[in-house]
Amino acid sequence: MRELTRIFVVDTHEQAREEITRLLKSDESIDVVGETSDAKQAFDLIVDASPDIVIRDLTEPGLNGLDLVRRIHHAKPDCRILTLTLHNDEAYIVPIVQAGASGSIVKDYMTTRLIPAVNSLARGDVYFGQIALKTLAENLANN
Repeated sequence: MRELTRIFVVDTHEQAREEITRLLKSDESIDVVGETSDAKQAFDLIVDASPDIVIRDLTEPGLNGLDLVRRIHHAKPDCRILTLTLHNDEAYIVPIVQAGASGSIVKDYMTTRLIPAVNSLARGDVYFGQIALKTLAENLANN
């Protein structure tokens, strides 16, 4: 029997968090080990739950959600982080990667891309959409 991928979900919007959790639970290889709407308590909850992957919503204004991504990445470098965003442009995607995220998907495509993204991260791969990959490649080429 294949080991389950342990997931923790952080999203301040209850309805969105419930949808994410519902999508995740539809896959038998995934175990949702925790969820919270409280970004301030999330770090301690994540450390206690010891998930394989954290899904972090970044759709709040600004890039404040990246602080949690950085903290998780530094404290638990083996934990993969998937961010959910509203944008793929350079102002968002480059800081997401710099903070330590292993993948990112635009929230509008969550229903079709969440499970493939989780599966990619569980295998040790990264997961970014085509526009995000193009943005990252252009940024790398220009720097």
